[in-house]
Amino acid sequence: MGGKYFACRHCYQLAYRSQRETADDRADRKANNIRKKLDWEPGILNAMGDKPKGMHWKTYYRIWWQYNEVSDQVLLRISKKLGIIDDRLSKF
Repeated sequence: MGGKYFACRHCYQLAYRSQRETADDRADRKANNIRKKLDWEPGILNAMGDKPKGMHWKTYYRIWWQYNEVSDQVLLRISKKLGIIDDRLSKF
């Protein structure tokens, strides 16, 4: 395991995976983490599921609201990349 010498991440100028992520990647990962909490299939283009059994409605609505905000950001970024929407329209 490893090499003959040990050096820290700083010495080798290594970065964590999350430090190399773009804003799009972070938003997508956040959306998938929320989907995991809700026991939904990963991927924002997949249908939303039902409330997980045993979860309080108040908790479900709070998490669901967070998911809607994040998924809107992801879809807006995708739309901009594909040229479906431009910066002028995204401000509304």
